[in-house]
This record gives sequence, structure tokens and C-alpha cells, in this order.
Amino acid sequence: MALNYVSFVLSGSLFGPWLLRGNRYDVVFVHGLSPILVAIPAIIVSWLKGVRVVLWVQDLWPDSLAATGYVRNRAMLRVVERVVRWIYQQTDLILVQSRGFEAPVAALAPGKSIAYLPN
Repeated sequence: MALNYVSFVLSGSLFGPWLLRGNRYDVVFVHGLSPILVAIPAIIVSWLKGVRVVLWVQDLWPDSLAATGYVRNRAMLRVVERVVRWIYQQTDLILVQSRGFEAPVAALAPGKSIAYLPN
């Protein structure tokens, strides 16, 4: 499964900008389904296009990995947390689909704008 996630990040980061060449945009909107890594190609596109990134968080990483037992290795969970922090720091606005998500997201995204947007 991890290979699937990595392959999407790589292909989206390489082919996304190429497919969007010549077009202008105001914002990159990421519907952050699991895994949060789907935001990485969007961040790259936003850098290349010089536009803002809005991330709509639908799943709490690394919390969901730990809760499901899918990842038990504490070191790996810390790596995932660092990646999530980096992703959140690259965004201009973070939307959360549940009020219960606000505090965990804010803990990983200090100083970032967070807004509630239910499904």
C-alpha cells in the first residue's frame, strides 16, 4: 500500500504540472482524503503557479495510522507527523470537516488559518 501512495505522489508531482502547463489558476484546492500525501503534488503545483493552497482535511494523520494499528512503529509515526507538519505549513488555509479536528490540526499547524467546513 505504501508503494501506491508514493507512486501517486511521484506521478502527480511530475505529470500534474506538465498537464496544467499554460493554464492560470487562482488557488489549488486539495480534498485531503487519506492519505494526506495527496497534498504534495498540489503543493508543487501551487509553487509553480504562484497560487495559494487550500487543504480540506478529511482524516487525521498520523492519529489514524496509530488508532487503526496499521503503523505501530513510534519512529515511523514521528516521521509521518513531520511530513504532516510540513504539508500543513505549505498551505494558506486548512479546512476541517469536524470540530473535533480543529485542535489536533492546530497542534501540527501553529499559526495557520483553520476553518470548519463540514461534509
